[in-house]
Amino acid sequence: MVHGCSTPGFIFDQNAEALRVAGFRVLQFDHLGRDWSGRPARRCNTGFCDWKLLALLDALVITEPVGFVGLSMGGPIVAEFAVRHPERVARVFLFFAAGLDVAGAEGVQASLTRTPVIGGWLRRMVAMKSVAKGPQYDESGLAPGDRLQGDVREQMK
Repeated sequence: MVHGCSTPGFIFDQNAEALRVAGFRVLQFDHLGRDWSGRPARRCNTGFCDWKLLALLDALVITEPVGFVGLSMGGPIVAEFAVRHPERVARVFLFFAAGLDVAGAEGVQASLTRTPVIGGWLRRMVAMKSVAKGPQYDESGLAPGDRLQGDVREQMK
């Protein structure tokens, strides 16, 4: 189970427990720099996310194909992993996968978003910056022990 960038890994706790009770083996993956872990010194890009998942499976000696669940930004991470390592993936479940849905949209913004290079830049500059400003990331009212490691708004950059 791979969570998104703004949704901590414990978002899967209830689902994971239900799956365990139903007889499934469940592994909840946490991104470095999310939840209560320190932020990695390197850039979190596609290759890094791919490496983290592959390293986790290898470290746990999980060699048989497994099912992946991707939530929010975990969706594109899981989908990319499946493309790069199809022999390691039995099935993929995507829930509210991140991304700008402009497939059927018309107009200048939709056209620019689909344009190579420009589209990627727009998604990074506009979408992620607007997400990071959301009120749900203001943890100033929480007790220190209940806050995520570091400033979530900073992590979203």
